[in-house]
Amino acid sequence: MKTILHYITLTILSINIVAASDLRIESLGGNAGFWPEDDQNIMMFPATINDFNLAQVQDASGSNPYATFIFGDNAKYGFMLDGEGDNLLNLAYGTGDLGFLLGFDMDGNNQWVWDDAANKVVERKPSSMALNAMVGLNSGFGEVGLGVNYMSADNDNGNSDDDPGSLGLGLNLRREQSLWVFSHLLVSANFGSGKMELIDEYYDEEENYTSIDTMVLDMSSLSLEANLFRHWDIGSETDLLFAAGLGFASIGLGPDSVKVTSTAIVVPNYTLAVETNVADWATLRVGLNNSHLLSGTVEAEGSDQKMTEMGTTETNYSVGLGLEYDSFKLDLDLNPDFLTNPVHYITGNNDGSPLSTKATITYTF
Repeated sequence: MKTILHYITLTILSINIVAASDLRIESLGGNAGFWPEDDQNIMMFPATINDFNLAQVQDASGSNPYATFIFGDNAKYGFMLDGEGDNLLNLAYGTGDLGFLLGFDMDGNNQWVWDDAANKVVERKPSSMALNAMVGLNSGFGEVGLGVNYMSADNDNGNSDDDPGSLGLGLNLRREQSLWVFSHLLVSANFGSGKMELIDEYYDEEENYTSIDTMVLDMSSLSLEANLFRHWDIGSETDLLFAAGLGFASIGLGPDSVKVTSTAIVVPNYTLAVETNVADWATLRVGLNNSHLLSGTVEAEGSDQKMTEMGTTETNYSVGLGLEYDSFKLDLDLNPDFLTNPVHYITGNNDGSPLSTKATITYTF
């Protein structure tokens, strides 16, 4: 008996051209746009680079550390030493109400593969190139970040029709917007199109053999997320954030005749976060996300069979700790179990359940 497993993974999120993931933001709900004073806003609104001079190492204790260095007086200059992004260059520049980000990468290698047509092993030299850029502007209307991401690849098999490639556009807008109990509006929109590689895995249970085939499919995507948010000062030591919004995402895979389209509408989408100073040198953070799937569909062109879903609610929360000494800051993620069973960790009886797994170190000047 042969079991065929097909993988199509769709992520329904608002994804920026360059994503922010600092541990402070991660522990406060994951969206830097809700925290305008945080340095991770540079990745959404590049003009905010003009507010910072810093040296930062993210994921310092993890498997993929990366660093950011920003300096300057009237003009700001930045270098990003990214790990996972694997870029050849990651540069930033800011002056006045403008900011710019630029990333560039080229990859290539050689492979010896079996060619059915030639009936022998042949050498191929696949290569790829990626370019991403963002520009940010602070204006009377609000803060704007506009990004573009271009990627092309050549698998060197003599057929350019199955070479992956993509073009993505992203827009972020944040402005003051007094509506009901809220004070600000945050909007993110993303569009992408091109060709993506799809992996099919074939498993033969009788022969206990697995083979993997790849194919390249046309791809198009569109996502939109809009949120209203506000901060409340509770006393002098606590900041509470509440945000409410909605999201839409659609992605299509395959040629028009057999295209599979998946769409999702998320309403409402909530973020609740609290940051409080528990000491002069320590800050505790808790963030919670709650989203409700109002409508979700998956349908194939030419088929009368449509898969639908609605009513699913997903809730996630995270905890973090910030430590500060003079110009140094250390941000940590905390295991949420620490809040319900602190003695378990204080006494060292937490084998297999670490208190923290990642750290970000920042020096400001």
